[in-house]
Parts: sequence; structure tokens; C-alpha cells
Amino acid sequence: IPVIFGHGGFLRIFMAEQLGFRLVREGIRIDNTSITRFEYKDGLATFHRINDIDHLTGSNLKQPII
Repeated sequence: IPVIFGHGGFLRIFMAEQLGFRLVREGIRIDNTSITRFEYKDGLATFHRINDIDHLTGSNLKQPII
């Protein structure tokens, strides 16, 4: 299983492009150390987890869907 570590800014742009969104500064939130899981095949991404922070114990961050 390939694993990619990256900057949230890149991931926000990638997600917006793949989901057909017009990137808006507040439109997609990616928290530090969050996990976003996706599969990429034939130029299309299928997202399974976005901005998952469940692994952060005692976190007071709210879990946005996107």
C-alpha cells in the first residue's frame, strides 16, 4: 500500500480538483496530522477518509466532513 505524506495546502487543491469544487479558502479543511485516505486510479480519486483526527486523543477539534 503506497503512503503519501504531504502538506495540507497541496491536499486541499488536489481534493478540490478531484471533486470538481472551485477551491475556496474556507471550503476544505485539513487539520495538522489528520489522515485523508483515498485511492487513485485512471486519473480519478475515490476518497474514503477526509481530515480524520480520531487518532488524536483529547482533541477538541471538530470533525468536518469536508
